[in-house]
Amino acid sequence: MQVTDDTVTQQHLDAVHTGMRTTAQLWVSGLITDRELADHFAKLSFNFQKLDQVGQLQGLLDPATGLKY
Repeated sequence: MQVTDDTVTQQHLDAVHTGMRTTAQLWVSGLITDRELADHFAKLSFNFQKLDQVGQLQGLLDPATGLKY
């Protein structure tokens, strides 16, 4: 299988979604604070906005839904 920029970007997006789930699970378990949860998701939101502005999310699949961005 040839690795392309799209493949690497999709793998990165999948890893981000995994990190989001893990962070939420840590919060539900009481292992991180509300503030830590909010900070983590604020950083992710900012990064997603930057990627969207340069068109790097276009055509990628949302790992949670399977829908294209």
